[in-house]
Amino acid sequence: MVDLSPWALAGEPTVGEALASGVDAVVFSGDKLLGGPQAGILLGRRDAIAACRTDPLARAVRSDKFTLAALEATLALYRDPATSRREIPVLRMLTEDIEEIRRRGEALRKGVEGTASAELIEGESEVGGGSFPGAKLRTWLVRLNPQHLAPDTLVGRLRGGSPPVIARIVDDRVVLDPRTIFPDELETLARAVRAALDA
Repeated sequence: MVDLSPWALAGEPTVGEALASGVDAVVFSGDKLLGGPQAGILLGRRDAIAACRTDPLARAVRSDKFTLAALEATLALYRDPATSRREIPVLRMLTEDIEEIRRRGEALRKGVEGTASAELIEGESEVGGGSFPGAKLRTWLVRLNPQHLAPDTLVGRLRGGSPPVIARIVDDRVVLDPRTIFPDELETLARAVRAALDA
């Protein structure tokens, strides 16, 4: 929905660009593309949309009122680009300032210190999803270096904890990406990591 090229995410047309190219219809995901509710969205020429509406499958895949309300609320955020980048989690993560990510990473590193060695390192966030499956963004990572746990064991403990923490393994070390962590989640995350390291 928005041009993400200022954040080094280019190569995919926006919805507006796709429609302006003259195609009959554009189909996209409400959750993956908009960061809103799970829904399939179809835009295009009036006759193409009318043909889809008359198909018997249309009744089976139509959205309910709750989905439509959530979709309306999400789309309203897109009226102001700054608001959408601040309020829609996926857009916030994709467009966040690298120095803010570094500050959050440093706070997380300090929060798990004492339980295990942790360090802040430069790394990459994998965007994933249908629009940018191979795209990577520069980030800071908190690398955990416990002496007593294999990386697979630690990742399993983190996922099985409360709350579950999804980490990844890079160069045989467990890393956490502060890009995907909200500021108000830092203490909860640090506590969960400490618990997994002590278990």
